Amino acid sequence: MEEVLKVVRELGLPEGDAYELPDSQLRFPDGCHYRIEVSGVERPEVLEALVDESDKRGVPVHRLISMVMGSTLLDEKELRRFAEVAASAGMEVIVTPGPRAPWDIGRQLATPEGALSGIRYRGMDQLLHAVRDIM
Repeated sequence: MEEVLKVVRELGLPEGDAYELPDSQLRFPDGCHYRIEVSGVERPEVLEALVDESDKRGVPVHRLISMVMGSTLLDEKELRRFAEVAASAGMEVIVTPGPRAPWDIGRQLATPEGALSGIRYRGMDQLLHAVRDIM
């Protein structure tokens, strides 16, 4: 280890973590030092299981990145149930509308160049349809 530390010193890098730094005085609006976010919670049943497990283990979950598959694949009853469960558990939810590119008639996503553009809406027509689904 001394050999590694010698090289690190020569490069002007710190020899370890700076444990002597003071705690940050910044907090989230609810006073927390940290937040836990879970992504990929797509359906109400999965959210209910997450809430149960969170309660059992005493681990708070603050935010969900949900329905990346597209909220338009759920019916209104499922969306309402999802919202009610999340609200009663005090979880913030980020929801994405529609399944986007994989359901598009174009094949851009299947190409190496298209994969770089990600799963996005293409064109104004797709944007209008997504907004209509949300409203």
